[in-house]
Amino acid sequence: MNLFLLLAWAVSAGLQTGVLALAWCVGTSPSDEADEAEAEPVPSSPPLVTLIIPCSGRSPDMEAALHSLLRQDYPALAVLLVTHGVEDPARQLAQTLAARYAHTRHVDAGTAEFCGQKNRNLLDALREAAPATAAYVFCDANHLAKPDFIRRLTEPILLGRETFCSGYRRTRLLAAEPNAVACHILVRHLGLLQSLPAFTQPWGGAFAADAAAFRELNVAALWEKTVVDDVSLAGLLMREGIRVSYRQQAILDSPLRAMSEQQLQDWFFRQLFYPKFYTFAVWITLGISLAWFAAIACADLLLLAVWASGNGLPAATGPLALAHLGLPLVFQERLRRRAAPDCPPPLWRRGLRLALQTLCTAFCRTVFSRGLVWRGIRYRLAANGLVIKVEHPGPKG
Repeated sequence: MNLFLLLAWAVSAGLQTGVLALAWCVGTSPSDEADEAEAEPVPSSPPLVTLIIPCSGRSPDMEAALHSLLRQDYPALAVLLVTHGVEDPARQLAQTLAARYAHTRHVDAGTAEFCGQKNRNLLDALREAAPATAAYVFCDANHLAKPDFIRRLTEPILLGRETFCSGYRRTRLLAAEPNAVACHILVRHLGLLQSLPAFTQPWGGAFAADAAAFRELNVAALWEKTVVDDVSLAGLLMREGIRVSYRQQAILDSPLRAMSEQQLQDWFFRQLFYPKFYTFAVWITLGISLAWFAAIACADLLLLAVWASGNGLPAATGPLALAHLGLPLVFQERLRRRAAPDCPPPLWRRGLRLALQTLCTAFCRTVFSRGLVWRGIRYRLAANGLVIKVEHPGPKG
C-alpha cells in the first residue's frame, strides 16, 4: 500500500486522538467551574437594563425559572414577559407574575407573518422597552438563574468594554433514560464550542446587547425576516466582525427531564438547521468534521482487514488501527466521570451512542431541508435564510 496513504492515515488518526483527548479527558465544560471572581460594584445610579423573556407553553420548570429571573439583585432592571395568543398556557402565568412584581410587565405579541413567532414576540417587546435602556438581555423562560446572573452577564457592556455578551447553560440530569443522557452530552459539547472565542455566539439560553449597538446594527430589521433570533444575530455579527464576549460567570441551570427520541431529534435538528442558513461556515465545518471522522474509522477497518490477510503492511499497522478504533471506548468513561458521575455506565454508553446517532442523522436531515416545524408553526425559508412562508395551526375544535 502507498506509504503516503499510510502516513496520511497515521497523522489523521493522531489528530483525532488528540481532539478526543482534549474534549473528553482534558477540556472542561464552561459549566464545570464557574469563575467566582468578584464582580464590579453596582454604581449608585445604575443604567437601566431591560430583560425580555419570551414565554410559550408551560414546562414543569417555567414558573421557578421565571421567579429566579424576576428576583435578580440588579437594582435597575425592567422585565418584559412576552406571550402570543390567548390560548397559550404561559399567558396566565405571565399576567400573574406581572401583577406580583412591580418592575415586570406582560406584553401580548402579534402573529408572525414573515419571521419566527419568537422573533415577533421579541420585536413587540422591544417596542415596549424604555428609551433609556442601556442594555437588553434576551433570555429563555425555562432555565434557573442565580441572583447575580443579570449583573454578571451585562457587566462588560455597562462598563463599556463589550457590546455583546453571552453565557451558557448547565444541564442537570433528572431522568435516568438514554434520551436525556444523549441531550446532556450534546449540550455539554456545544458548551465546549461556546467557550472558545472563535465559536462564541449570542445563544445558549441568554445573551445581552448594548442597546446603542443593537439599534445601530438594525437587528430588529433582521429579526423581522428571519426564523430565529440568536443564530441570525450571530451571522450578522460575524459579517460585521463584532466579537461576542463569553461570560463564564453567567451560567444558567437547565433541569433535564425525560424526553422521547423524536423530541431529541427535533431539538438537535434545529440546532444544526439554523447555522446552515445564518452561520454557514460553522455548519459546513461540522459536516467536514463528521466526514473526516467517518473516513478515518472506515480506513481503520480497511487496514485491519488488509493487515489480517497478510498483504505486506507494516506489523504495527493492525494494532494501531485497532487501538484507534478502541480509544473512544476508553475515553468515554473519563467523559462520564467528568460530565455525569452519577449516571450508571451502561446507561451512559447507551446515551453516548444515541448522541452520536442524533448528531449524524440531524446533520443529514439539514442538508436538503428548507423548512421546519417549531411549536406547531411551519416555516419555509429561502436559500438566504429569509422566511418566505409561515403556516400557523388552524383553530382547535
